[in-house]
Amino acid sequence: MDHADFATFFNEKVKARGYSLKKLADVSGVPLVHLTNISIGRYSDLPPAPYLRGYLNTLGPILDFDAQTVWPEFRRVHLVKASGAEDELPRNRFAGRSRRVRSAVGATLAFVIVLGYIGYQSGRIFGTPEITVRFPEEDMLRVQESAITMSGELTNGSVLTVNGENVPLRDGVWEVRIELRPGQNTVVLSAKKFLGRETQLTRRIFYETPAGTTTTPPLP
Repeated sequence: MDHADFATFFNEKVKARGYSLKKLADVSGVPLVHLTNISIGRYSDLPPAPYLRGYLNTLGPILDFDAQTVWPEFRRVHLVKASGAEDELPRNRFAGRSRRVRSAVGATLAFVIVLGYIGYQSGRIFGTPEITVRFPEEDMLRVQESAITMSGELTNGSVLTVNGENVPLRDGVWEVRIELRPGQNTVVLSAKKFLGRETQLTRRIFYETPAGTTTTPPLP
């Protein structure tokens, strides 16, 4: 490649990537003024060789050209100001920035992962308990027995009470025996979560005493 035409080559590469010079400066970290000078072929205003070589090494992977091939041509036609025998920057100049970039990306990724996990678990941590009653399914049940066994499941909850009494949970499944009084009995199920809300559910059970059975009304 004739290096006098490098500006055209550079502009075509920038256009092929869909970049503007401003965007390329943001992506590469190369100052916009230097990108502009390259774009218009004003090589005399470019920085000394070590800096320019570093910029070309940075731009090469972004714009898909071989900086190692381009650089000797710049040196050969004296398009840049020399600053020493080797015209090289310290080896760790760009490596340090690369490490900082990788560290920042790693920290950001870790933060996003933690934030996503908290969002995923928020329903379990702060959500509302859900009570499922398997028996009796209907709200108003009529029975002729003096006791029934209620059962169901508790989801996203840690404590379940029935009429104020704690009910043991086994993998979220619960079962409790309810003693009934003649007439209507109201059973209140309440579920709580340490950092969440409270849910209540009511079942009404009407105990019909069999004909000929004498019952003693409960004391007030």
